Amino acid sequence: MRSPSPAPSSPLPSYLAVATALGVALGLGATPRLAHAEGPFAQGRCRVGLGASSNVYGGARYVVAGAGFGCNVADGLELSADAEQWFGAPPTITRISPAVRYTFAALGSWPPYVGLFYRHWFIGGGEPDVDTAGVRGGIIALGDRSFMFGLGAVYEVVVSTCSGQCSALYPEIILGFAF
Repeated sequence: MRSPSPAPSSPLPSYLAVATALGVALGLGATPRLAHAEGPFAQGRCRVGLGASSNVYGGARYVVAGAGFGCNVADGLELSADAEQWFGAPPTITRISPAVRYTFAALGSWPPYVGLFYRHWFIGGGEPDVDTAGVRGGIIALGDRSFMFGLGAVYEVVVSTCSGQCSALYPEIILGFAF
């Protein structure tokens, strides 16, 4: 939910906000799972995510609310889309992000994951929009049948015009409940 900064007044990563942001992933097993694949990463399993955090842009503090949806198109392979809205001060900021993530679920109760994403930041107030791309990776600890906890890292880089801080490395925390 963070963006590297293309200029000194653009969205800066707030490491405290990233570290404390909560994303809730709800598995919505909408389609039958194959007999050999079970759990939250099985083909056909979907998730809905909700998150909230705080961040600073142009010297103003924002409250950030986000939502996302993803489905496993194959065992462990999730295609997803997320959106965020920043509230609190002008300019308005909206972010959309398609992504792909692969979780190596066959590796046991601590499967690693890797992913790629693209983000488009719609910045109001006459400021130019920002495009970023990134990679993520980490591990997810699977508890009983309904709980997941993940810890990873994200590297994000500005791919549009950039004159300031053009990349960021920050932590990622995942808390999830599947049913």
